[in-house]
Amino acid sequence: MSYKLTKKTTPNKDRRKNSPIEIVIHHWGAKGQRFDNVVNWLCAARSGVSAHYVAQSGKVCELADPDRFATWHAGNWSHNLKSIGIECRPEHTNGDQKTVAELVADLWDRFGVLPILEHRDIVATACPGDWDADQVYADAEKIYKARHKKPKKPSTIANVRLPKRGYYALGDTGTSVELIQKFLNKHYLKKTKLDVDGIYGPKTQLEVSGWQNSVGPEADGLFGKKSLAKAKKIAKA
Repeated sequence: MSYKLTKKTTPNKDRRKNSPIEIVIHHWGAKGQRFDNVVNWLCAARSGVSAHYVAQSGKVCELADPDRFATWHAGNWSHNLKSIGIECRPEHTNGDQKTVAELVADLWDRFGVLPILEHRDIVATACPGDWDADQVYADAEKIYKARHKKPKKPSTIANVRLPKRGYYALGDTGTSVELIQKFLNKHYLKKTKLDVDGIYGPKTQLEVSGWQNSVGPEADGLFGKKSLAKAKKIAKA
């Protein structure tokens, strides 16, 4: 994570019976307030309010584990029980946006991709001010998808080397014949592959002849200089 995560404990919470199914974003009210002061207020019993996280550019404080506790943030008991509350900096800078989006992506890693609500979607309030749940979702989605992008499956056949010289025929054996067989498997044969056994047997001869017929060299079943030159061009393409 690119933000610094700290933890404090708020007493304003209840045991959660089920996993959260939504995220609610807030702003912490008037601009100009200090991050630490907001954290301390939400951790004070006399405040009667709380949230799971307080976030601003580069730092996040967790006040309650969202997997274990419901916090008092939504102004609606049923939403408290099923949501994760994030208090965001009202100045809403690009850095604030980036940190909140990354926090949401981290929560999605734990709980799955949850919908994001604004506090005003639940009760009549101006909160979360300049914050836009749809934009937070879009930015978090980019981060989440980048993390979970499926890697391309590597080719089952590595880049194929070719013999240094070019004359192989029925009965030849060895590493160079294996290279020819690997080349045919990668660049010519689509379904039934040759056994890479290093033996230039009748089947290898037949497939060499078929490949030659498809690309231009004389189809004689002999892997000679012309075949080698053609194969090198194909392998580089």
